[in-house]
Amino acid sequence: MNDEALRILLVEDHPRYREALADALVSVGFAVTAVASAEEARGTLDDAFALAVVDLHLESEVAGTELIAEVVQRGGRALALTAATDERSVLEALDRGASGYVSKADPLSRVLGAIEDALAGHSPLSSDVTRHVIRRAALPEVRLSPREQDLLVVLARGLTYAEAADALGIRMGTVQTYVRTLYRKLGVSNKAELCAFAYEHQLVR
Repeated sequence: MNDEALRILLVEDHPRYREALADALVSVGFAVTAVASAEEARGTLDDAFALAVVDLHLESEVAGTELIAEVVQRGGRALALTAATDERSVLEALDRGASGYVSKADPLSRVLGAIEDALAGHSPLSSDVTRHVIRRAALPEVRLSPREQDLLVVLARGLTYAEAADALGIRMGTVQTYVRTLYRKLGVSNKAELCAFAYEHQLVR
């Protein structure tokens, strides 16, 4: 961690979980602003922070997904967090620009890993969540090459682009080219949607 700690905005209305996650973040070197509602969070959006971790099911007038959209519109990054596997909320959070989605059912170590992945520009998705994400609309038949299928599988299993390149024995530039092709063929716009598609269509078990 750098001398100047990265600041995380944590928006979570469950006091015990908020305190536990905030303490865990501080223990690994992050600075944390922890609030209990979207309204409180709105008052901090002018402050500099590296990532907003937002509970999707806040007991406030402003929905978690709406707050995520505001963060993204301001050029920030957001990671969705919740205890419930709610397909509609998952899809809405991703549509509104969330970098990924992590479940409170995951161990704190995995939640911390997801936060670090999001900060690194990746799209973390809890496996118990992706298995419940539903299809948005009927898709036409999609033909993927064997290499595109291989890449889709390893990315959906959580590998970074660099790790995928190593696993498949190809260059990073080749991975990025395949990823752009997959986005176009599957009608998705980010890695989170790509991973959700893989689980939805049982390409990863």
